[in-house]
Amino acid sequence: MKIRIGSLILAICMSLCLTVSAVAQTPPALDTDKPNVTISTAAARPGDTVRLTVSLQNNPGVWGMRFYIGYDNANLTVTDRTASTDVFEEIMFSPADKTVETILCENSGALDANTTANGQIAVLTFQISENAQPGFYPVEFVNYDPNDFFDCNFKNVAFTFGSGGITVLPDGETAYGDVNGDGRYTATDSMFIRLIVAELDQPSHNMDYAAADVNGDGRYTAADTMYIRRLVAELITADQLPVNQ
Repeated sequence: MKIRIGSLILAICMSLCLTVSAVAQTPPALDTDKPNVTISTAAARPGDTVRLTVSLQNNPGVWGMRFYIGYDNANLTVTDRTASTDVFEEIMFSPADKTVETILCENSGALDANTTANGQIAVLTFQISENAQPGFYPVEFVNYDPNDFFDCNFKNVAFTFGSGGITVLPDGETAYGDVNGDGRYTATDSMFIRLIVAELDQPSHNMDYAAADVNGDGRYTAADTMYIRRLVAELITADQLPVNQ
């Protein structure tokens, strides 16, 4: 696959300058059994940088899509946008304004064929303000228009949507599940908790042991591994961990 960010300038500008439909709707709520697009969650502290992923699952076949992601620009700033090669041939980014990110995706390498791939679409990197107060800051799908999701025959493709966000923690509070302390929930966290449970961990790994006890029983067990793997797979969110109940 190839990604040509910034190419076809005229086409991009025309597409991104289109006025958002006057009939923009609330995105259909996430249904994991149906085609869906999701934004991940993360936990970090004021001043930290975190990355959120935008992913597609249960893809029935789609040629192109355009969606908008809104966030609190008083406390969050997008510092980087990275396209993935998992699903689409071409991905283009353009901020509609300071509070909304526009992402345009196309299977441009095959004008008469859909992509049926699943996986990561993009990664958005956020800088949290030093003045951000503790709490949850949604990063969510906005300005939904069903006509923005279509196949190679120009027929609409229905998706459901799961928004994400960033939990800003008070100083000294543990980000449960983020075992390597990078402000994200990734395969590294899954690997680290398995090492801890198997007692194969080393000081050089720089693990946050407090963050690994996600069921709050004071031990490191297979239950912690299960919860963290579900967290990384985005089957649950951090606030659904037993220790956060």
